[in-house]
This record gives sequence, C-alpha cells and structure tokens, in this order.
Amino acid sequence: MAGTQSSGRPGGNPQLSDPDFQEQHGFKKRYDYSQPLTVPFQLKITKSMAEMLSKTDNRAEFARQAILTALEAAGIEPIL
Repeated sequence: MAGTQSSGRPGGNPQLSDPDFQEQHGFKKRYDYSQPLTVPFQLKITKSMAEMLSKTDNRAEFARQAILTALEAAGIEPIL
C-alpha cells in the first residue's frame, strides 16, 4: 500500500515536489498559478448547474476561471 508503514516509504516519494525531478521525468503542471492551490472553497449550486458543470472537462478549473473572470468584471484585480 502506498504511503503506509508497510510500503517502506511513508508519505510517498519526497522527490515528486522537486522541480528538477519533475522536469527530468517529464512531469507537467496542468495549470500555471504563481501561488499553490491550498485553500478549499465550497459552495452550494442548483441541480441544473451541477448537471451543466458535469459536462465540462475539469469543473474545478472551470470554476476557478469563472471566479477570476467575475472578479475582473467587478474591478477586482486578482493576484495570481
């Protein structure tokens, strides 16, 4: 089992967070944000909105982009 005491490597491979290791092994960032995505955000939506979101490729990134667009439209310049 990955990440357990019996696996011999508790917590996984520490090199995975090393940018040089990632570049050497072909890891690619899906999205380019200057800050890490660490703050959870939850909201309630209607069933029809959920159905529409389920048709997108990546609903989390879709929501992030929608929030950024709304912030810019409101005159709030986001810090990326």
